[in-house]
Amino acid sequence: MNERIRISEIFGPTIQGEGPLIGRPTVFVRTGGCDYRCTWCDTLYAVLPAYRNEWALMTPADIMARVEELAGGNPVLVSLSGGNPAAAMAIPLRLRPKAAWLNHGLPNSIGWS
Repeated sequence: MNERIRISEIFGPTIQGEGPLIGRPTVFVRTGGCDYRCTWCDTLYAVLPAYRNEWALMTPADIMARVEELAGGNPVLVSLSGGNPAAAMAIPLRLRPKAAWLNHGLPNSIGWS
């Protein structure tokens, strides 16, 4: 699969600080770019086109390798966020066959899925 996803940042593990999964060790995968302009957005560097030169184009395999590197072999929650929530929603489907140990959370405007 040669498809590439715009990634603003991948970081962690850190502790999930919100939602029903609060307190769990988490690696965050934040996509780059978004068509929406939500008033509550707190990550404009992951949204606005002015920052696109800072985003990396990564394959799902590249994303998974970085998550595994950061997790250090430990089970973690992976929080997928945006950028565009629609782009983040497709990532678990692309990664699932390679990561039986991976749990993911998807923050959205109504809660967590």
